[in-house]
Amino acid sequence: MARSARRVPSLIVTHPSRRAVRVICGLWVALLLAWTVLLPTYRSADEVAHVSAAIAFGATHSWPGYKRLHHADQVVDTLEAAGIRTNPGPGQDRYYPLPADGAQPRDSRQPFVQPGEAVTLGHVNPIGQHPPGYYAILALVDKVLPAGTPYTVTVWVFRLVSVLLMAPLPWLLAAVTRRLGADPPGVVLAAAVPFLIPQLGALGGSVNNDSLVIVACAVLAWLCTRIATGDLRWRTAVGAGLVLAVALLAKAWGLVFVPVLVAAYAIAAARGRTWRGPLVRLVTVGALSLLGAWWWLRNLLVFGKLQPAGHAARLDVPLGIGDVLGPYVRTAVDLIPLRFWATLSIKPGQPFPTALTWALSLALLTAMALFVVRRRSYLATRADALLLVAPFVLCLAVLVSEGLELYRVFGSPKGMQGRYLYAGLAGIAAALGLGVMATVPARFRGAVATAVALGGTVLVGFSVARVLDFHYAGETWGERLLALTAWSPLPPALTSLVLGLGGIAVLALPVVVGLAVRAASPSPVDVEARGEPLAL
Repeated sequence: MARSARRVPSLIVTHPSRRAVRVICGLWVALLLAWTVLLPTYRSADEVAHVSAAIAFGATHSWPGYKRLHHADQVVDTLEAAGIRTNPGPGQDRYYPLPADGAQPRDSRQPFVQPGEAVTLGHVNPIGQHPPGYYAILALVDKVLPAGTPYTVTVWVFRLVSVLLMAPLPWLLAAVTRRLGADPPGVVLAAAVPFLIPQLGALGGSVNNDSLVIVACAVLAWLCTRIATGDLRWRTAVGAGLVLAVALLAKAWGLVFVPVLVAAYAIAAARGRTWRGPLVRLVTVGALSLLGAWWWLRNLLVFGKLQPAGHAARLDVPLGIGDVLGPYVRTAVDLIPLRFWATLSIKPGQPFPTALTWALSLALLTAMALFVVRRRSYLATRADALLLVAPFVLCLAVLVSEGLELYRVFGSPKGMQGRYLYAGLAGIAAALGLGVMATVPARFRGAVATAVALGGTVLVGFSVARVLDFHYAGETWGERLLALTAWSPLPPALTSLVLGLGGIAVLALPVVVGLAVRAASPSPVDVEARGEPLAL
């Protein structure tokens, strides 16, 4: 067996940051649980389609794929009761503020399928363009739920699956920065990154296949970091292959880690000056990934492309690049940043001013650029920075190029969702926890980490206020909270408990970060004291 390259030196101070990361994970779970009741049933991105796909998969035990998967009629039949207009009239919107007295009583909320009833299938479900991994999990969960479970509770339990999947995100992001020598302020800042993006929390509290691909990609980023820094153990290679298979069975964005894993082993080979061991392990990763890659190979054989997409009526003749480029760029520059930070299903309208989402996006891109151009950030070299930032850049490139092609084919914006960039979340965390923190003088790092966490608290708090204002009817916040409680799938007491824990978590975040960096760094540790970086 080939020996691994020189290991990354251990951190000088580790225990305080590790304790803080565990606490931040707990706060993150509390926030995700709050999001499971903040957004009304079916009002998260494509939630109706995801729930319907899971129910149909559980009933038919098959996944026919693109333009062949059909909605479960029983799910569609519950839309009006859940407060979704299926046929909005003139001047009406699909979503409207839900009044407390309009909620269906909990004891009259029916299950999707009555005992002895068969699921019937209706019109085409666009979710069929995705692989079946996430829906197999939900179908299994649905099978173990008691017969007669109200449809709102079933949807909430499906949301809990997303919570469980997304729960380890802070730990994974912290582990990436810790592996590359970040000091405690950098580690806890990386762990706090999920709080900085309100839409990520809202997505993690909803039914959506993004939750599976996001966490799988975060695990892959951590494994790629370990591989590039000399971890050539067989169990790491086996884990990388299996997790890649999971990502590929979740959503197309898992494909971006195919070249990234190749690059990770190439970096490890260059650093260790041996190619045989890394190459053999890379072949193992590729072989195991076929457990999920078969879906994409099937698409190539059946449709001639990896990801067939688009269910709307196509134009007879695609528009020329010159005709759509200007409108497309203007639309993308507005929509992608907005939808990255927060959409919160506020349709029509937007939760944040465009100027704010532009400013936040520019700051994020600047941090990532800084991480890449620095010769060294703690123990991370440019090669490590490029490896971690690559998934975000690849996702953005695919999002922009595919969006342009869909605009030409359909004549309107399609697929420009900022959440598709979350597969590169580890690159964002590394840019902040490594690149930015290594640039800031040691004595100011704790203050910067605390200030950024406080900014996340403000963004999340403002997002919750916008959700209450848009989705629930009432003149005051108290009336809107009553409406939320009435429409919630949970009893009032449990709803209040979940919301209260989420509120405490958001307010506690900057306090936890501040206390952690203060306890861990009574005397600042200079960057140069943290050991030499690996070659390359």
